[in-house]
Amino acid sequence: MGARCSKISLCWWHSHLKPSVAQSSTDLDNGEKNEKNALPSFTEYSFEELKAATNGFSPENVVSEHGEKAPNVVYRGRLHHHNGRWIAVKRFNRSAWPDSRQFMDEARAVGSLRSERLANLIGCCCESEERLLVAEFMPNQTLAKHLFHWEHQPMKWAMRLRVTLYLAQALEYCSSKGRALYHDLNAYRVLFDQDGNPRLSCFGMMKNSRDGKSYSTNLAFTPPEYLRTGRVTPESVVYSFGTMLLDLLSGKHIPPSHALDLIRGKNFLMLMDSCLEGHFSNDDGTEVVRLATRCLQYEARERPNAKSLVTALLPLQKESEVPSLVLMGISHGSASPAEPLLLTPMGEACLRTDLTAIHEILEKAGYKDDEGIANELSFQMWTNQMQETLNSKKQGDAAFRAKDFTTAIDGYTQFIDGGTMVSPTVYARRCLAYLMSEMAQEALGDAMQAHAVSPEWPTAFYLQAAALCSLGMDNDAQDSLKEATSRSCNFVNALVIIFHIYHQDSPEDGFLTLPLPFRRNIKSSSDFLALSQFISHSLNYFTGAGVQLDLMAPNKTPSALEKEQIFGMAEKEMEYRVELFNKLTHTCFSKCVENRYKESELNMGENSCIDRCVSKYWQVTNLVGQLLGNNQGAM
Repeated sequence: MGARCSKISLCWWHSHLKPSVAQSSTDLDNGEKNEKNALPSFTEYSFEELKAATNGFSPENVVSEHGEKAPNVVYRGRLHHHNGRWIAVKRFNRSAWPDSRQFMDEARAVGSLRSERLANLIGCCCESEERLLVAEFMPNQTLAKHLFHWEHQPMKWAMRLRVTLYLAQALEYCSSKGRALYHDLNAYRVLFDQDGNPRLSCFGMMKNSRDGKSYSTNLAFTPPEYLRTGRVTPESVVYSFGTMLLDLLSGKHIPPSHALDLIRGKNFLMLMDSCLEGHFSNDDGTEVVRLATRCLQYEARERPNAKSLVTALLPLQKESEVPSLVLMGISHGSASPAEPLLLTPMGEACLRTDLTAIHEILEKAGYKDDEGIANELSFQMWTNQMQETLNSKKQGDAAFRAKDFTTAIDGYTQFIDGGTMVSPTVYARRCLAYLMSEMAQEALGDAMQAHAVSPEWPTAFYLQAAALCSLGMDNDAQDSLKEATSRSCNFVNALVIIFHIYHQDSPEDGFLTLPLPFRRNIKSSSDFLALSQFISHSLNYFTGAGVQLDLMAPNKTPSALEKEQIFGMAEKEMEYRVELFNKLTHTCFSKCVENRYKESELNMGENSCIDRCVSKYWQVTNLVGQLLGNNQGAM
């Protein structure tokens, strides 16, 4: 972790500041300002380059809504000679763009746009009758997929509001650059990037005539004026934006006329997605409905423009500090939706930067995580100075409990400066006190000190995440959350490995019931840490296969050969059960270790699975205790 955090220094703080959702359209023009996400200048690719990038336009690389049946097919590809950049390639049918000059002019114009709210156009190909567009690849599916065909979780209200704002900002940016027309605006045109943020596809800005008519547009819910004139106008785009507001409200693609009837009858709650029940305020819902109604006005001149949409949506944003990946339940780097991190209550509080909840958790935990880490003083070592140092800690604790964070900082600082004892919990508490006092840089320093004292302590990583969020270093905060979650689960994994080797019932029973004894008998995370370290060392040094140890004689001292055998078996188990471990230990950690299941919800009867589990747990614990006792020197 030390190496990972070495980049968190003063020179990085300003370059990693988290962008606000309140950015203006000009702020979102990221042409060459963001080196991390710098895009190449618009490029004319050869047909052979794009053919190679898409593996010969392989059907396996088709990402279009209707697959290869679509009139213009979109492929996923990779430019191996351009740093392996992933791209989306849209290949038009031969009749779509008969005029090659018009195609190139349109492509260059759209390709000049650069915004964090767009899936930007980075190139094209115009050879013979081939017409292809090349854009940034968005790995996390479409709005339609997440809204209408979700598999893991429905889209949260806060994320739906974020989609509306980002989409409005994209339209405002395009309007400011003279590209106010957008063709076929719908939920399939909104894509999610590697950070889970929604972006508007640049493909919809390409039109194949100069007079405003759109021969290729297929607006699902057509604006009234388009039916009369066949022309797409900026007001038509706002109408389509209104239909998307209805999609986000209802979770369905319903006709605007039906929605407007419900709204006029003051039955707008019937319009709302049932998955959102209890997750939004009536005021917020009413405001979004009102905005949708304005966008769907029959007279085009009565509709708002893109700038006013942004103004109306900004105050509605919720959980702005939570990354889109988390709201969406998408694992970072994944190309498809995935289950979100299974965070502990501390992790969830840090993710929300809920300092009050963090305070309650730290106060409740006390100093139990210092066991085996903080130095205890013998009677002979007592001096007046040491007594004063401990008194300053007590003063800090009293102030921390009373939420007097300025006094807590002073008390803990005196304790730390005394230098007679080292306590990761003191650093953690002063870290939170700094956060409460809006001193995020100092808080980050204390979180890193807590990690230095206790390298495997999840709380240190969680607090780093909270401090990094406060500093706007969003990506680094996510890394710290993952580190914390990994270490939290490793505490459980260590015992599960040994338990599973000897557990004679089904693996599912074992994994689901094992954590309950942990809750009763493991007193602190340092207990888990000691065992985890021991197993880690043993797996590195012992190999081999052997026979089952006699667990019915738990007081027996295991021989060196038997110790070699147990860890040899553990190593073999890990080789072919690692995937099962990952899934099931996450489950038991989230549901049981953190008290998310009430004991009454589990089968607690005599001879039940949990009863057998407790019995076997103690047999294994006795053996582990002997192993730990005989190997302290090796650790």
